[in-house]
Amino acid sequence: EGITGALADEINAYTSVDIAAGVYTDRWSIEGFFDNVFDETFWLSNSTGGSLQGTFVTFVPRTFGVRLSVKFGSLR
Repeated sequence: EGITGALADEINAYTSVDIAAGVYTDRWSIEGFFDNVFDETFWLSNSTGGSLQGTFVTFVPRTFGVRLSVKFGSLR
């Protein structure tokens, strides 16, 4: 559903399903993630700014991957 006729502060509500699971320790973590599972289209923001065309910030597409984090230095 488009928002081209909406004012800058009128964006419809939306739902996005994100899933993440991982293993975490004091020193490192590994996590699998799946964002926007159902590949929903939604608008994060819009602004009319100084032009009549406006500026639209689009949705986050379906994304998946792995995150790995490591803490360096001494643990206190």
